Amino acid sequence: MLNNSKKRTRTYDAENRIFQERWELSYFFVEHRGAPVCLVCNESVAIMKEYNLRRHYETRHNDDFGKLEGRMREDILASLKKEHYSPTKHL
Repeated sequence: MLNNSKKRTRTYDAENRIFQERWELSYFFVEHRGAPVCLVCNESVAIMKEYNLRRHYETRHNDDFGKLEGRMREDILASLKKEHYSPTKHL
């Protein structure tokens, strides 16, 4: 007997693919044109999932920024965002 069922494809829940503001402070990422971009190294991550952002941060930047907390972390984030959105950066 032939199996005429269609091949199932995995669907992703769109709700889990929305950028969360807490990721800015936790992992130093911002959303740029629908993709998460690291403020430290300016790399983008393909899929907007917290696991992917955390993995990028922990493997590449945790040694430099992992121990920062509170106001110091917020100041670093503000500085990185200012640099990222600076118009002179793109010249």
